[in-house]
Amino acid sequence: MILLKKTLRDFKRNLFQFFSIFILIFISFYVYTGISSEYLGIEKEVNKFYEDTNFLDSLVYTNTPISETNFDKIKNLTEIKEASRRLYLKTTLENDINPDIDLYIIEENTISKMYLIEGIDYGNEIDGVYLDYRFALASNIKLGDIITFCYQEISLKKQVVALILSPEYVYRDNDSMTSNFALKGYAFISTNTFSKSNFFISPMIYNQLLIKTNTNNFKEVEKKVGIALDGKYTMFLERENLASYKTMSLEISQHKSLALMLPPIFLIISLLIVMTTMKRIINKEKVGIATLKAIGFRNKTLFIHYGIYGFLISAIAVVLSYILGPVTIPYLFYPSMSLFYTIPNWIPYRDNSFIFIALTIIILTIVTVLLSTRKIVMMPCVDGLKSFNSKKFSNKHLLSLNKVPFSIKWNLRDIRRNALKTIMSIFGSIGTTGILICALTFFTSMQAFKSLRYDKLYLYKTKISIIDNLNSKKIDNIISLTDGYAVIDKGVEVLSDTNKYVGNLRISDPNNPLLSYVDSNFQPVQVSNSGIAITYKLKSVLSVDIGDTITWHILGEEVFHQDKIVQILRDPTSQGIIMSKEYFQSLGYEPTPSYVVSSLYSDSFTEIDGVQSILKTSDDMKFFDDMLESFNILIYLLIIASIALSIIVLFNLGTLSYLEMFQDIATLKTIGFQSSFISNIILIQNLFLSTIGFILGIPVGLFIAEVSNSTMGEGFDMAIKLNFLDIVLAAGIFILVIVINNYSFYKKVKNLNMVEVQKME
Repeated sequence: MILLKKTLRDFKRNLFQFFSIFILIFISFYVYTGISSEYLGIEKEVNKFYEDTNFLDSLVYTNTPISETNFDKIKNLTEIKEASRRLYLKTTLENDINPDIDLYIIEENTISKMYLIEGIDYGNEIDGVYLDYRFALASNIKLGDIITFCYQEISLKKQVVALILSPEYVYRDNDSMTSNFALKGYAFISTNTFSKSNFFISPMIYNQLLIKTNTNNFKEVEKKVGIALDGKYTMFLERENLASYKTMSLEISQHKSLALMLPPIFLIISLLIVMTTMKRIINKEKVGIATLKAIGFRNKTLFIHYGIYGFLISAIAVVLSYILGPVTIPYLFYPSMSLFYTIPNWIPYRDNSFIFIALTIIILTIVTVLLSTRKIVMMPCVDGLKSFNSKKFSNKHLLSLNKVPFSIKWNLRDIRRNALKTIMSIFGSIGTTGILICALTFFTSMQAFKSLRYDKLYLYKTKISIIDNLNSKKIDNIISLTDGYAVIDKGVEVLSDTNKYVGNLRISDPNNPLLSYVDSNFQPVQVSNSGIAITYKLKSVLSVDIGDTITWHILGEEVFHQDKIVQILRDPTSQGIIMSKEYFQSLGYEPTPSYVVSSLYSDSFTEIDGVQSILKTSDDMKFFDDMLESFNILIYLLIIASIALSIIVLFNLGTLSYLEMFQDIATLKTIGFQSSFISNIILIQNLFLSTIGFILGIPVGLFIAEVSNSTMGEGFDMAIKLNFLDIVLAAGIFILVIVINNYSFYKKVKNLNMVEVQKME
């Protein structure tokens, strides 16, 4: 009962210190459980999605039909578990904007199966189309609607019999900055349905092969499949190199890195506060502990008593964060995530690691408390009953500093006497600065990302897609009527000694003012005529540099080229190869336009013969801003967390300083020092220690931002930027918090009852 009353009294006397510890432990585990449950939920749901749909292990592209003979050879390979064929056609849908539709004609629904949202299950005899659910939702298409596909000059009308999702489109790489689902979709129809259409040419032609393997040795699989196809294939991609799968995996890794990097900062600071708080409490209770031991309390009992302090604070904090984290933080991420990714369910998930981490935090807190109290709890009763003496401290080195102001001498003495408090102040400032700089860096980098794309590189207002294989006369007519410029863009596979990448091949035309280029330092540059350029992100993916030779080929073609890299260029959203029109023609290619860009926009552009669809830059920017708005929520949370952390750390340090120094403060006031002068002494110390932590925290923040940025999708290239104004803003926030805390310290000094203090031992 005595110890229970003492526990309640100690909590009441040190309410703010214990609350600070509670908040920091709560935040650390709250952030961990919140972000972890978010990425674990996504990982679990996407893996379930892949499993339920029997997601492919590899995908083979050909530009020649896959015959029955070749297909039988492939199915009989020992490395092949399952195989299926399909025909891929790039079509458009007849509506107001003529969106692109990836149309697949399938023999069977066994590999990368359709995931049914509503409608009827797949059947080869069913005469209808299975349509992308998100495209249908964005385009206001419902079950039973009749839609028309256009391929070159041919049309195909079919009824929508089901709305589905595909595991190959978890992430979809659209032409726009973000996934505007009304601009591009996909659809499936059966071979039997297709054979009755005016598209059909007998015998049935298949140009893609889906494979499930019995091995992870994909080099061997590719070799044997290549032999079975008589070498007539253009690309072999294992699952890990598919853009959708890879981008989703990298996104999960990015969130995992955030969950692992941020919480330890809060936890370590909270443990330092535990240590300083408990040391102060135990030093004040030295005589009381000795008295308890004298009347029969054993060391073990006292250790349990103080261990309960750490247990109660940490246990309540982790239980609350375990409950609240998964039901709050994930739903801040999901709106922006769903702009890019498509999975059947967005559900957070807790796993056993949460309990393990929770127990670890509780144990660390208890151990920190016990280590902080060990020295005095273990001392003999006789020593404990002696009056408390301050640390012995030599002032010889300070006495020699005759011209140094009193405030500096005082602070040097206090820093030496309270090394742990000094370390906590610096480390707390490092953690606070790191989080704040990370948030501001992300904000500045995203704005620079947007500016680079829309203000420096892509200067057009309208991107006009044209029908495949359109004759030059019609293309010239489109260019003339839209006051536009032709652009050549093609899919390309790039290979180095260590990796391969499927990206974009862009042909630079010096006469086109609407597409510009910058080098790796973001300076305007012309594309060289003497070789190829690659994007900066591709350089990292392939581990190559200027002067190295890479192998590449245009998707759909079997001719491979080997070229030396002569330039590195930056592009925020399109990674691959860039070469001049002159160099492209020297390789024997005809410069056939892929689309047209224009500085004008008109609704009448869609009526021009040969125009497939149009994309307004303004619409693209709107989607980007919507995505950025959701992303900014995370930035604001980081800023709020850093400010809260700085307030807690500095206020706690101010309170500790006051409680440790109040007798000295009373003495100073007695001999004539003003309250403002005394509080300024502490202000100088806080500014000095915080400045050290602030300077060291800047690279920490940049490191956190760089690590998070490195796990972004390979298609994105966001340069981490920290402006001088960001540093000024962070410093301003720091100084403001310090000044506010110092005012609180000043009020305590001003209201100090000196008579009562002098009566104390």
